[in-house]
Amino acid sequence: DMCQDVQQFFLATPHSKQVMMFSATLSKDIRPICKKFMQIPLKIYVLDNEAKLTLHGLQQHFVKINEAAKNCKLNDLLDTLEFNQVCIFVKSVLQAVQLDQLLRDCNFPSIAIHLGLGQEE
Repeated sequence: DMCQDVQQFFLATPHSKQVMMFSATLSKDIRPICKKFMQIPLKIYVLDNEAKLTLHGLQQHFVKINEAAKNCKLNDLLDTLEFNQVCIFVKSVLQAVQLDQLLRDCNFPSIAIHLGLGQEE
């Protein structure tokens, strides 16, 4: 639960601190919790309409499939779909690293971006 994570983070840090929060999408249920830990919060909205966030011509695909068939289906989709860039989200660092290796093995240029990377990477 994101709300509980945010509360635990703020409660574990010193009371006297400067708080700045940046988010592309901050859900409505977590906003009151965040506001509780800030003094005179300032909200800046870059876009007033979330529909404007989707790039023209961007295609999004979601396939619900059992775990064992995912890699094979992904390979089929990448062979079938026409694209110049793809962003694939996974649950863990290990899955990101394994998927990156699988894509490279299938001759798809790939990079894994995850929390285990250093700032310079």
